[in-house]
Amino acid sequence: MSLSASSRLLLNNSTSLPVIGLGTYRLQSSSLQQLLRPAIQCGYRLIDTAPGYKNEEALSQFLIELPRCGLQRSDVFIASKLSPADHGTTKCRTAATDILKRLNIEKLDLLLVHWPGARGLRVSDPQHAELRKESWLELEQMYKEDTK
Repeated sequence: MSLSASSRLLLNNSTSLPVIGLGTYRLQSSSLQQLLRPAIQCGYRLIDTAPGYKNEEALSQFLIELPRCGLQRSDVFIASKLSPADHGTTKCRTAATDILKRLNIEKLDLLLVHWPGARGLRVSDPQHAELRKESWLELEQMYKEDTK
C-alpha cells in the first residue's frame, strides 16, 4: 500500500481518518498561518492541536479561510486533546466545549486523552483510574449526543 497526503482509513464508526496530518505542537500564530495553507494545498486533511499548544485561535482563523482553498470545514479533520487537568465528568465536558469555542467550530472530529494521568495527583493515586473512567464515559456520552 502506498501512502499519500490524501490516504485515509475507514474507522468502525464510518469515520474516514486521514493517515497523514499536520501536528501543531510548538507552532504559534505566525508560524501556523505560514504552514497551514501550503499543507492544505499539498493534500493534508488532518490538523492536530491541543489546548496546551496555545494555537487554537490561530487555527480557527485559518478554518474560516478554507473556502479560499476550495474547501469546507467538513473537508478537514480536526483532532484535539483532553488535558491532564481536565479529567473527570464535569471538567471533561467543559474542556471539550471550551475547545470548540476557541476553534470556533461546532464539532471535533477526534478528541483524544492527551495523557492518562490527572494533573496534581501522585502517580500511585487510585483517583487516576476513576477520573480516567469518568472522562471516557463522558467522551462516549458526548459522542452519542453528537451522532443523534
